Amino acid sequence: MITHPDKRIEERTYAKAQKALYYPPKPVRIVKRDKDGKLTNSVETKADGSKITITSTVDGGKFAEHRDRSGNLIESVTTMPRADGGALAVHRDASGNETKRVETRKDKSTIKTTYWPDSTIAVYKNARGGRTKEVQTNKDKSKEETIYRADGGMLSVETDKDGRKTREVETNKDKSKKETTYRADGSTLTVEIDKDGKEKRKETAAAECSSTDGAVEVLPFIGAIITKKDGTRHLCLLSRDGNKTVQGYKNKNLTSVKLGSKVKTISIEAFEGNKLTKLSIPPSVEIIENSAFAENQLKSLYIPWNVKTIDALAFLKNQLTSLTINPRAGRIEAFAFAENQLREVILSKGHYDKRGDAFFNNPAGIKFYEYDAGKPGRKGRLLGTH
Repeated sequence: MITHPDKRIEERTYAKAQKALYYPPKPVRIVKRDKDGKLTNSVETKADGSKITITSTVDGGKFAEHRDRSGNLIESVTTMPRADGGALAVHRDASGNETKRVETRKDKSTIKTTYWPDSTIAVYKNARGGRTKEVQTNKDKSKEETIYRADGGMLSVETDKDGRKTREVETNKDKSKKETTYRADGSTLTVEIDKDGKEKRKETAAAECSSTDGAVEVLPFIGAIITKKDGTRHLCLLSRDGNKTVQGYKNKNLTSVKLGSKVKTISIEAFEGNKLTKLSIPPSVEIIENSAFAENQLKSLYIPWNVKTIDALAFLKNQLTSLTINPRAGRIEAFAFAENQLREVILSKGHYDKRGDAFFNNPAGIKFYEYDAGKPGRKGRLLGTH
């Protein structure tokens, strides 16, 4: 049987196409070396027709180019040795813009930095290839830094364009978390989340206790005294079951105090002789003992419902001009608010009737108003002027 020549051509072409489909051409690499065996030039032709050319440079580095089958440049890589025994590889696109750099240290650890249009991401790895840190720098100079801990947990810190912390997330190996948000007013909100994603605890800290721009004197198992650069001193107490009684901060030159949310008793002379100008009493406090806040610089004060006892001289010799006492608060002992500058006091009718010498030696003409829970300012009818 005679086969037409055209048919044979078709058969040969078909067979060649099938061979190319099932047996694609293998990459071809041509390598040139000098007399010492060192690489001087190599050209690798890939299956798609693109080529990678590597040329050794005089300084011991390498220059590589990746071109498509038409000869158009896709990417170039310059590798340079470093004096410390490491190497630096810089990747550039067809326009010559740097897209990535990989820094390899002598111990084989690496820093890989990738440049994106709106951000830069640097990934740090140890000699075993394990990720240790990742830093993302955005176009507006804000950052997110993640540190991978040896125990399997990680810490992520976000900062704004001025380098101020905005958020911090500490994730443990068991997936439990502690998230801290740094607010614009300097205060912080801390939320603890268990491994199942349920909220365990939420706590807000005043601005003074969120700052770390000065010296910090750690009080083991209690809290810390923060001395800021402007010389002010702030006591910040932890919220732990063991810290239910506060004592021993007399004449410490404190300008603010943040009480833990589980404090129940503020002991005798606990904060006497400091420079406190404001005070927030947490809902856990039940007893304020003798002279606890005497001889400070408090100007206004709110006594919450949970306080059962305010002992004698508790707020003696401050600079109070206004005072509000929740009607559910407990008894007020003699001279508790003596020698202040009170002009206005809001309290219950019961507290007013039993005031005794609690407001001794304040300026004449103090106006006492009835506490009215239904009004925003709490001020109800005038009970009397003394």
